[in-house]
Amino acid sequence: VLSSLSAYAIGPRLVRTSPYDPVNDFTAIGGVALTPTVLTVNLAIAPRTVKELIAYARANPGTLNYGSSGVGSIGHISAELLRAASGVDLVHIPYKSAAFAYPDMMSGNVTMVFDALPSAIQYIRTGKVRPVAMMSDQRSPLLPDVPTFAESGYPGVTLRLWVGLHGPAGLPPAVVQRLNDALAKALVAPDLRERYASVGADPLPMPAREFAAMVREDV
Repeated sequence: VLSSLSAYAIGPRLVRTSPYDPVNDFTAIGGVALTPTVLTVNLAIAPRTVKELIAYARANPGTLNYGSSGVGSIGHISAELLRAASGVDLVHIPYKSAAFAYPDMMSGNVTMVFDALPSAIQYIRTGKVRPVAMMSDQRSPLLPDVPTFAESGYPGVTLRLWVGLHGPAGLPPAVVQRLNDALAKALVAPDLRERYASVGADPLPMPAREFAAMVREDV
């Protein structure tokens, strides 16, 4: 199955009793992709940087809201990281998906949206929203002028938004290795890398053991 940071490391920790254990009920096979989260804002608001946005939020408590793809989503957790690091008051407006939040942001009903770059890039490219900062370890080649939150003074506001491959618990090591080898081969294919680059994602090839360790750390 395709796995993700949201489904494996975040979702099970947001409920009292999870129907599955993200570490012990599955066998980690390998990484598929790594994507950054980007904060975009309505074009009409004055703040253009994280510093200006935080200053505005402090001067106008309760007036900034943000849309996300739902409670416990990457967008929601991203905003909570910023809120916790800065102490500003941000009002959460959950949607069924981030795609529903963009029309409201472009019309001015929502101030900003935290979203994965592959989802947000179409709105950024058309100039309908303004990117402010990346929630990643480094800037994206697609948006070289958009700084990271760390560069903007908030190093703790970073997420590794990964997608990977997991199998059932107890998968034989030889099978895991064959699947990992096939995945690694697929991730170096030129057409796949070109597709990844076009939406701001990076291939995430790694040995199964390293992928399993990353999942455990995030959980």
